[in-house]
Amino acid sequence: MPLQVVDRTSALRQWVLSHPLLFVFVVAISTRLVVAITLAVFNDGSYFPDDRGYLLMADRWATGRTDAWSEGTRDLWELNSGFLLPVGLLFSLFGSHPILGQALSVLAGSVTATGATALLRPHVSRGTSILSGCIIAVFPSQILWSSLLLKDAFSWMSLVLIGLTLRWWNKQWDMLGWAKGFFLLTCLTFYLAHVRAH
Repeated sequence: MPLQVVDRTSALRQWVLSHPLLFVFVVAISTRLVVAITLAVFNDGSYFPDDRGYLLMADRWATGRTDAWSEGTRDLWELNSGFLLPVGLLFSLFGSHPILGQALSVLAGSVTATGATALLRPHVSRGTSILSGCIIAVFPSQILWSSLLLKDAFSWMSLVLIGLTLRWWNKQWDMLGWAKGFFLLTCLTFYLAHVRAH
């Protein structure tokens, strides 16, 4: 290999090792955005009946057409408000474009991969934590589920953030740190309960 290629490879490797979380986030968000945009262009932003239904519910809520909702639909909205309400708010501000809902899933999936890397970092080598994050970032089902408006990516994100919070909270010895950790865990648990009720 030419010396210039070796230098660039070495520089890239050094950058990745110096910025593991940023690298995993970029890999995760890039792959998901490609899939999300492809689905938005060629399949109206949905692939399964579930995500199609969630997009329709968010659209109806954003445009004030909830009068015809059955009691079951209202309950479904409430149970899933952790991810449907932000999508509904985006739809009410910018119009009901599926890519807006997909973008939130893309972000949640990317935070999951990055959070898993951060969670592993103190327990394994830097390279192993990056590899683990990259596996989550490029695993096909992880990419698909977090490129569509489905609750899975939001559930994973919540669990990873709860894990990171617990690790941080475990190192807090003063009352303020304890109170912050308790508050954050309460918020994350409340959020998770409005993404996956069971």
